[in-house]
Amino acid sequence: MIKHFFVAAFRNIKRNITTTIVSLFGLSISFTSFILILLWVQNELSFDNYHDKANNIYLTEVKYTGFEGLNPLTIYPVGNILQNNPYVDLVTRLNTARKVEVINGNAFKDYNIAIVDSNWFKIFNYKVLEGSVKNWDTDPYSLVLTASEAKKLFGNNHSLGRFVMMDSVPFQVKAVVQDNPSNSSFQFKALIASTSQKNKRNQNPYENDWNNSNFRTFVRLFPNTNVTKFQNAISCTIQNGFNKIDADVVLQPLNELHFDIDSFDPAFKRGSHLAVWIFGILSIVLLIMGSINYVNFTVAKINVRTKEVSIRKIIGSSKNQIFWQFLIESFLMCVFALILSLLLISISLPIFDTITEINFQFSQHYFLFGLLSLITLLLVTFLNGVLPALTITYFKPLDFLQGHTLLKWKNVFFRKCLVVFQFVVSIVFIIGTIVIFKQMKLAQNTTTQYNRSQVVTFSLPYSVVRKMNYNSKQIIDFCQYFKNQLLKDNSIDKVALLNTAPEGSMNSSGVQGYYWQGKDTSLKFPITRLYVSSEAKDIFNFQIVAGRWFQDGDRDKGNFVLNETAVKQMAIVNPIGSLFAKSQGDTGHIIGVIKDYAFKSLHDKIGAMAICNSDDDGRTDFYVKIFPGKVSQAMDRINSIFKKSIPGEPLDYLFMNQSFQMLYKNDIKISNLMLLFSCAVILIAFMGLFGMIVFIAEQRVKEIGIRKVFGASALRIISLLSYAFLSLIIVSMFIAFPIAWWLSSKWLDFFAYKIDLNWEIFAFVGLILIFVSSIIMSFQVYRSATANPVNSLRSE
Repeated sequence: MIKHFFVAAFRNIKRNITTTIVSLFGLSISFTSFILILLWVQNELSFDNYHDKANNIYLTEVKYTGFEGLNPLTIYPVGNILQNNPYVDLVTRLNTARKVEVINGNAFKDYNIAIVDSNWFKIFNYKVLEGSVKNWDTDPYSLVLTASEAKKLFGNNHSLGRFVMMDSVPFQVKAVVQDNPSNSSFQFKALIASTSQKNKRNQNPYENDWNNSNFRTFVRLFPNTNVTKFQNAISCTIQNGFNKIDADVVLQPLNELHFDIDSFDPAFKRGSHLAVWIFGILSIVLLIMGSINYVNFTVAKINVRTKEVSIRKIIGSSKNQIFWQFLIESFLMCVFALILSLLLISISLPIFDTITEINFQFSQHYFLFGLLSLITLLLVTFLNGVLPALTITYFKPLDFLQGHTLLKWKNVFFRKCLVVFQFVVSIVFIIGTIVIFKQMKLAQNTTTQYNRSQVVTFSLPYSVVRKMNYNSKQIIDFCQYFKNQLLKDNSIDKVALLNTAPEGSMNSSGVQGYYWQGKDTSLKFPITRLYVSSEAKDIFNFQIVAGRWFQDGDRDKGNFVLNETAVKQMAIVNPIGSLFAKSQGDTGHIIGVIKDYAFKSLHDKIGAMAICNSDDDGRTDFYVKIFPGKVSQAMDRINSIFKKSIPGEPLDYLFMNQSFQMLYKNDIKISNLMLLFSCAVILIAFMGLFGMIVFIAEQRVKEIGIRKVFGASALRIISLLSYAFLSLIIVSMFIAFPIAWWLSSKWLDFFAYKIDLNWEIFAFVGLILIFVSSIIMSFQVYRSATANPVNSLRSE
């Protein structure tokens, strides 16, 4: 009996080849999307939960009064205070660095270097492949590499005990550890001992430094510690050390660090709970849409198969046998679709890995792949098979003559509802994708109005600063000499010196440290500090709205240019010429005001910014503007001058468009994922539309023949067949537009600065959808309308 079920099911699948192919590809695309999305969702939700005692590990963050959000960077003494608390098991600090590793004269850039102490490996789990991390930092110039980094630097040779030059200092490899899994916030490729940061007197320069917040401080508490009471107690202690400055300690649980939206730190991989929810729902929607195509075709064919089922009942088939016949037919289709989807997954997995920056492999996730495949198969078999099986099993001849299904809905109405649902989902995701990409375009155009691809930045190596014994005058003179050498080349337009990038993660301090006439001492908000040379205006296109920019030379040394937000928040009525200084007694003045620009991220409101023309403030970052079409020549010149001026040190440079990509890395990843799976949604919907058009045209072939015999023109028949489908698309638009507007508005609420949801977006999507649908319909409808009626009526 089972064999007969499978044979009959296979014959029915083969008999309707067009609808079978459409259903098969629709199901395989939905299977593929469902499995890939759930792999990503599972990875996101399992971040950092593999560490021992992960529930007791916290990142110490600080909430300053007047500052929005939390600061993940703390001062060094915070760790000492925590370690002396009886509820604390272990404390470790993390600092990050961007360095160039040199092996046998070959330079390798590494943006993922961590500076940690010995407790790091006691709190966090690492699998040691070579060497040992026990007491590894007794030698201050110790280095731990991940397996991938060791292979990059040394190939397949043993790396233990070998040396890597960083900042002209040899670091010895003490251990090689396995790369952290993709669901880890810590993706550092190399870890160096924090003892290497001691000064010439073998002292830690940060031990009693209560001013510089440079460290991420992790703490592991003993089990059953009351976290709220602990936070309050530590806050009181730290407030006393901060000279009564109002600041509170907030402990961020490790297993929630990945989704922390209150603080921004590029050192950690960050995700979005909203994105997980959206893609989780999308995976289910895609599965349903693939099933809809199959159910739609099956329900549409029920009237055709009533004769088959009637004969089966007459010769003695029970309801259970007929039910299982249709369920096995659905199961067989799902098996074929799953086989095809596994092939699609193997093809698309490298692309998916590139977008998500996660290395999913069958060999590493075979259990998860198998489990998801089994769940998908059973779930879709149920979705696809139960309704058609119940409908055909419990039919009554009179009901079918009236066109009712099991639920007493008209077959035509039921199929229309399914088609409308598919197009509603498609429209929502098309609009969502457009909104995301327009918002990313806004971010690109709003942050700074300059061509990022023609601005390259690099820093004076720390080894040079150390060789000059941190002498400010020597450093300034050297930077000026280097700048003058660069400007001699005709490929280089401008060169500016800054203390940090003009966008991204920038230094800030409280307004309490600034002085101006009529200052309200109750004001509490942060001011971002930017120290620049006069050429910065032409490179970054700062827009002056009042006053002027810095002049060349020392005339404006100590003077300030503020942005519009700073003037408003400080309530300075006539800013130009007003006293403004970093320290009481200084003689600086405000000489200009620039137009606001988003110097952090569009997720954050534009804050106050103070730009100063000073050369004694660590202005060792070079920003070089290159003439169009001369990037290659300019880079050759920069490399040549760098090698002559700083022999033995590799040039570590970065174009500003790369910096932008890093700033919006997570948003760009989400937008690319949305684009990828929106294409899947649209493809499934249009495949369903095409299949239904083919089926309806075949079903109405005799009707069309009769109409032509009675004189109906081809145009009349085309309009008759097209009207039904175009009306469904228009109905879908009226349902989908409000949903898309509401969801897009909710997503845009996460940005302080966002695009307007105007009617043009919705009109564009509607016109494109109608146009594409018309093309899909036109071929089959025209073919049916121009067919010879003799062929369709020959048997009548």
